[in-house]
Amino acid sequence: MANKKKAASRSVAFPGDLHCGHVVGLTPPDWRLSCGTRASKEVKKIRRTQEEAWDKYKETCDKLKPDVAVWMGDLIDGRGERSGGTELITTDRREQAEIAAWCIVRMGAPRNILIRGTPYHSGASEQFEDLIPAMVFEICENEERPFMAVDGPHDHEQLDIGGVIFDVKHKVGASTIPHGSWTPIAREDLWQALYAEAGLMVRADWVVRAHTHTHIWGGRMAGDKAKEFVSTPALQCMGSRYGRQQSSKLVDWGVFAVRIEAGQVTPIRKYIQTIGAQASKPQVI
Repeated sequence: MANKKKAASRSVAFPGDLHCGHVVGLTPPDWRLSCGTRASKEVKKIRRTQEEAWDKYKETCDKLKPDVAVWMGDLIDGRGERSGGTELITTDRREQAEIAAWCIVRMGAPRNILIRGTPYHSGASEQFEDLIPAMVFEICENEERPFMAVDGPHDHEQLDIGGVIFDVKHKVGASTIPHGSWTPIAREDLWQALYAEAGLMVRADWVVRAHTHTHIWGGRMAGDKAKEFVSTPALQCMGSRYGRQQSSKLVDWGVFAVRIEAGQVTPIRKYIQTIGAQASKPQVI
């Protein structure tokens, strides 16, 4: 059992699914789409989305100021084979990793843990997210910023933060129906309990997953102990071709965080927000 007597208050952020390199992925100003007077309505909307998302991300970083950031995977978008690379700012996955590194630096957490995303995005035969820690170090050194520790990337990790055990991994199953979205993350909690019963893991207090771009949470009591599970929102906005054409699901955008004090966890959801630039309007005929 984790030590619950550590009293220092700590804030922990769980940003994930940045999909840097995609036009609606999290995009710092240096990589935004150019938008002249002759740009299409679609390009102008993407540009407004990029600007609003980055502004809200900066505001989140400045207000949250996490002690620890656990980066939940799919930090880069990859080659974009399913759309022929047409939705990418850059097809260079090293450059995508650099964009992600700048996003991590902007968050400013002194301690960072990276979790790998899916092979489709991070690389099936390569691991381009593995380049990010060295890039963060180089940015901090060149920009004369405070040193930031970056651990990982890991496929599946258990973290003892302030006496609370978090079981973190990127992928979790999804549901096509809103009222079925709770089941996959609850199933992850049950599998984690079975691993602990088999003596292969410590029983986690929190099971944290990402991947679905949907913030779902729940919990149950195990005797006198509460066990929580959550899937984190995304920092990629709506607007991919797949999303427009093949999905009806609402994307939850932003950063889920918690505050830990004396072994007690308080969820922070106020940094999960709406990107107004993405709102659609009916065509008047």
